[in-house]
Amino acid sequence: MKQALLFSLFLLLAACTAVPGKEEKQPMVAPTATTTPAQSVPTITTTAFADENMAVQFSHPTAWKLVAEDEKTLDLKGKTMALTTTFNDETKHTNFSIIRHLNPYGKILFQGVKDDFNKLKKGKEVEFAGLKGYQTESEMKVNGRGKKLDNPTKKIVLHLLTPNKEDIEIQFSTTINENELEEVKKFQSVVNSLKLID
Repeated sequence: MKQALLFSLFLLLAACTAVPGKEEKQPMVAPTATTTPAQSVPTITTTAFADENMAVQFSHPTAWKLVAEDEKTLDLKGKTMALTTTFNDETKHTNFSIIRHLNPYGKILFQGVKDDFNKLKKGKEVEFAGLKGYQTESEMKVNGRGKKLDNPTKKIVLHLLTPNKEDIEIQFSTTINENELEEVKKFQSVVNSLKLID
């Protein structure tokens, strides 16, 4: 009993002599590595598209449906100035057009784009399929009267110069919403797959 009393006194004394405000150091525990499961990258099913009149081939998302192929733009004399092929995805509000501006119009158009780039310093120089050109991006959030749009739109326009000095114009637009980044990635994959047909 005497030992139990002495032990209790010892504990009481130890508790009373503790320095106030100081915490007892806890033993350090090595941090454990936690792994976060990799986010799954959505697989995009693509369809190959080739058009000899447009002189291009590329792969596009299967969800993009062909709306118009080789649509002609004529000058006042009835001569073809440009050919346009358009795809869209109605569920994602995405549009993609590729326009081949034939000469002499293509050469003139590309020179105008180049002059604007050098003067305004908007956009960037790009190269796809060995073709050099210019890219601009814009966002349309209000209409011409300043009224806020229900579906604001992101637009990307590319102008690439072909070896025979024609202008290949690529227009892409999509609604600015939760799908925007995914749709822009799809557009980039299409442009990266672009090849000229000899």
